[in-house]
Amino acid sequence: MVKLSAPLFSSGAQGTLGDAITFSSWFGIKYAKVKPVPTNPKSVAQTDRRLLFSYISTTWNRRAQIGRDPWLAQAATKPWTARNAFIGHNLLALIGETSTDFFVWAPGQGSALAPASLSVTPGSHSLYVLITPPTPLNGWSLTSASAGIMQTVDPSLGGANAGLFLEDFGPPYEYLFTSLNVVEHQIGTWLRWLAPDGSTRYSYSISTQATPLP
Repeated sequence: MVKLSAPLFSSGAQGTLGDAITFSSWFGIKYAKVKPVPTNPKSVAQTDRRLLFSYISTTWNRRAQIGRDPWLAQAATKPWTARNAFIGHNLLALIGETSTDFFVWAPGQGSALAPASLSVTPGSHSLYVLITPPTPLNGWSLTSASAGIMQTVDPSLGGANAGLFLEDFGPPYEYLFTSLNVVEHQIGTWLRWLAPDGSTRYSYSISTQATPLP
């Protein structure tokens, strides 16, 4: 309800009229402001962005520890959280995309080298993954290699993709994922190193796509 002051002289008012205009004062200065109306509060682009954010955020929440470790290690020396880094990297990678082909599995740290190559052999409802590591830098030691898989989806539709993860601590760095649906899957791999200063560093990820056989 709008309250009028000296209505015969229209010297002031306070309150909101018809959910459209608000009268008030600031340090004795009377003012009126119109309620802003978004030009298109539910546009396709805005809806897609919200669904993409929901997909990435929920995927992080359901992610196994192996899949979180590279992000936690990076965030330990940065002014942001691992979750924020995961969401930020993947928003940039997936915005406008209709698949998760450019999904970022691990962000990388400094000079930590990524796998030299990644090969995937489909089997009956399974995928066999083999990682070839690079030649270590002087003073660096490879401590483990990890692989993750998840079904390819359209991230702009929302939902979540927890994925499956395996870690191997010695060569050959191979993984067998079983009981998979016969649909395209994303496969991501990364390495964990012991740096010369004694710290643990994770490489950035490399990835590919493959479909299990019936």
